[in-house]
Amino acid sequence: MKRILSSLFTLIFASVMMCLFLSPTAMAKILFEDNFRNAEKSKNNWVFAAGDWKVQGGKLTQGAQQERTMAYMSDKAWPEEYDTKETALTQYIVEVTVKKLRGDNGALIFWRIRDDMKVQIGRECGGGFNSSFCLGDAGAKGRLEKIGKGRIKLWWDLGRQDEKSVLVRDINGIARDFEASESKHKLAKNKEVRVRIENDTKFVKLFLDDNLVWEGKVIQGANTGGRIALGTHATSAEFSDFVITDLKGEAVEPGGKITTTWGSLKTRR
Repeated sequence: MKRILSSLFTLIFASVMMCLFLSPTAMAKILFEDNFRNAEKSKNNWVFAAGDWKVQGGKLTQGAQQERTMAYMSDKAWPEEYDTKETALTQYIVEVTVKKLRGDNGALIFWRIRDDMKVQIGRECGGGFNSSFCLGDAGAKGRLEKIGKGRIKLWWDLGRQDEKSVLVRDINGIARDFEASESKHKLAKNKEVRVRIENDTKFVKLFLDDNLVWEGKVIQGANTGGRIALGTHATSAEFSDFVITDLKGEAVEPGGKITTTWGSLKTRR
């Protein structure tokens, strides 16, 4: 009898522990995903504003080594309620696998692009660095056309000059590197890396392969909600397994499987 009770207790204990570790993961809510295995579907999910973009074999490839490229989420992929003040999507996790193919820079991950920013724009897009990310010049379509000469709000510049990464914040049309966000991380050619961005109303966390690269407060005038875009600067790159989950969710493995590894669980605790 004691042996039976002992076995029963062990079984119950193991079940409880499994629930403790896996239940947060099981409740993860996927808001959007694209594995780039269906070219027609992906073409409806993205607006290829600048660059030479191709969807093939589970990869979204940007082949041009030009100064600016961008593919941003379409109106269909980013519902109108995500842009509405009362229901704006302001807390989410963006994950994508990136592989650098050619060039001296890395990849660009944009977020907090909004279609109600017109009143915030201090000036038209001019020459120099800032004009590289003017959506009006890049060919905004759909609801984003309302921006006109609008501006990107935040982007992570991965592998700038092939040697570092830095968070860039655009407030009222002026783009500046965010203070103390620079790191020595860069993208090695032909090596896949998993990028993870946690966007909250006050804080942002940046991860590479489950390693926290930077975290900080980036509000101070920046939009807290807004859609996401992928891009490059003077570099060719591949993107795959793109997914957005709610901020309470766990990391998502490439292919859409929710991560259950201890390493991933630790990033959320």
